[in-house]
Amino acid sequence: MGLFSSRSKRRDDSPATNPLGAGTAKLGLGRRLRSTKDLGSAIDDLRAILESYGPRQYPELPRLVASGWDWAGSPDQKPTAVFSGTMQDGYPGFVTLRDTPEGTEGGIYDLAGEMTLPLVGHWKQRDGSLSSIGQVEAGLVITSPPVPDDYVEELVKRLGLPLDNDNWTKAAAELQQMFVLKAVTFMQQESQSAVDKFIDDHKDLPLGVEGLRLVLDDLARWKTGVIPYIQDIPPRVRALIVDEGSLNGS
Repeated sequence: MGLFSSRSKRRDDSPATNPLGAGTAKLGLGRRLRSTKDLGSAIDDLRAILESYGPRQYPELPRLVASGWDWAGSPDQKPTAVFSGTMQDGYPGFVTLRDTPEGTEGGIYDLAGEMTLPLVGHWKQRDGSLSSIGQVEAGLVITSPPVPDDYVEELVKRLGLPLDNDNWTKAAAELQQMFVLKAVTFMQQESQSAVDKFIDDHKDLPLGVEGLRLVLDDLARWKTGVIPYIQDIPPRVRALIVDEGSLNGS
């Protein structure tokens, strides 16, 4: 199964460690924009733009995914939702969206803090009401990515299998194995003993979303610089299994 992403390359400019705690990364200033479109329409526009940047690696892997996040800035700029996606240059970027009475405010961040991403121009081409209104303060904190409560059940359903205890257990076990394997691909420069310890520490976790979240949390705590690059692990792993069409042992 094609578990390893080709996106092992990374820029040298990593986000700063955030004082909210280990396993979080605080980004710099963002490009601030305003649209008269509602939040749902803005999300649809962004999805369409990122999908236009190239074919999906797997049919079930969207190019725009929900990000793990917190907010350390002023309440009046706190986002309603935060997404990450692969930008046109192949590197991850982050988009914040805030629901307002007038429409939607957006923030665009790249890892270098350049705020001149082609996404801004492409978004303006798609939404004639979109305008730049300065900068979003440096309040966005990226955390380990979310794992939905129904993540295991949804995988079983997408495979077209009955949602019984046997299939749930097989799905949960395969997801856990793949999350750990995916995590250690980010540890390639570590000693083999460190990699072995990470694998050993996570081999007896309880099956289900809590164990999967713990793997991602521990990976984020291991090194802040990987946090922007792990946001798509939950949808990526699920997409890989669906692409295979079956669970191990089925």
